[in-house]
Amino acid sequence: MNSKSRSKAACGALVAGLIAGASTASAAEVSYGAYLGMGYTDNITRVPTDPIDETIASIGGQFRLAQQSKRLEADIVTRLEYRNYLDNTYDSEVVGNLIGSALFNIVQERFSWRIDDTFGQTTLNQFLPSTPANRGNVNRLSTGPDFTMPFGDRNDFILRGRYIDLSYEDSDLGNQRTRGEVVVARNLSNVSKASINLVREKVEFDDSVHFANYDHSEAYLSYNIDSARTTLSVNGGITEIDSQDDTNDTWLARVDLSRKVSASTTVGIELGHDFSDAGDAFANLQAQQPGSLEPVPVQQTANPFENTYGIVYGRYSHNRTGAQLRLGYYDEKYDAEPLFDRKRYTLDLTLTRDLNAVTTARVGVNYSGQEYQTFNHDFSDLKATLGLRWNFGRSSFVSLEYQYLDRNDDAGGDYNANELWLRFAYQVGGASGDSFAAY
Repeated sequence: MNSKSRSKAACGALVAGLIAGASTASAAEVSYGAYLGMGYTDNITRVPTDPIDETIASIGGQFRLAQQSKRLEADIVTRLEYRNYLDNTYDSEVVGNLIGSALFNIVQERFSWRIDDTFGQTTLNQFLPSTPANRGNVNRLSTGPDFTMPFGDRNDFILRGRYIDLSYEDSDLGNQRTRGEVVVARNLSNVSKASINLVREKVEFDDSVHFANYDHSEAYLSYNIDSARTTLSVNGGITEIDSQDDTNDTWLARVDLSRKVSASTTVGIELGHDFSDAGDAFANLQAQQPGSLEPVPVQQTANPFENTYGIVYGRYSHNRTGAQLRLGYYDEKYDAEPLFDRKRYTLDLTLTRDLNAVTTARVGVNYSGQEYQTFNHDFSDLKATLGLRWNFGRSSFVSLEYQYLDRNDDAGGDYNANELWLRFAYQVGGASGDSFAAY
């Protein structure tokens, strides 16, 4: 089975399995919808001069499922949109993503099976803006068992195994991974736990002639708190990349803190330093934008990199007003390919307001800056969004969205573009300001 076929089979199997599991359970929360849209842009090719305008017809759908029961824990969010470029500037395409997970408890608290799947797009060339010619589909499927063996009153011995398949539509970077994890955990209290973790992952590429296989190992201590208002995870240890030509190691640290400061406000921080690669970066970045139609900026390379990151975020929702803010810093260093070394800075801000019982407004700002020190090349992208949604029925609405896009590139790739979208939608479930809705 080729990479493209594996991607479709993985997404289909996950969605079918989750829907089948949810259909027999009463605790599932489900929302879904479909829409038709028309769009217009005055610069579809994202160029500095001689821009080309384009009219776009689209049809899309979205689905969300959350399930909690003794036998099944599942969460899936997807939004996919088919776009037809009526002036034939580009071939038609499908954009969007799917982020899903399912945990099947076969023997309660002893043996379970987990499936995770992430589908979406990445930009193929990081130095060029996102256009239909510069993005491609990627799918990451992970599946395997968890075995838990208690010893003593408060201790657990845990074995985890995973098979991971990473498939690309427009690249030869597809690979398979086998991952094993050994955990010795101790429950310190009802809300806290400490553990020793050993992880080993083998990465094997479809094209092993041009891309070198490697092993990725981690050994770290972990401390976790999961209380009513606070979740905290702290990991510290060492990590190693072992390839045919070289062995590299570095220190490992990850901190993930989330605090519900009030009934309407949640704040959090994520800090880390470890080894990562294109496959893991794709899954992590897509997880930050469920229901998005935008690609993620993952570099198309088979080489792992030393990864340093820091993220601060906040969410507010009360009565008629909602707000989300996320600030990110990412530093990637490639030992084998220093030309890819880069730093990224991101800002994402969304404000929503129910103007009345049937009308919702939204304002959004997305900023991303990238610095390549070896190339002495810096550029940044800004997208500003203004949207208005009017509900004209119990489950039907129409939305109008304006987007302004601007790139500042010190190599001469500056451009700006204006986009306008009109969509007619039908949605069952979800709030009127739902960010996964066709806005």
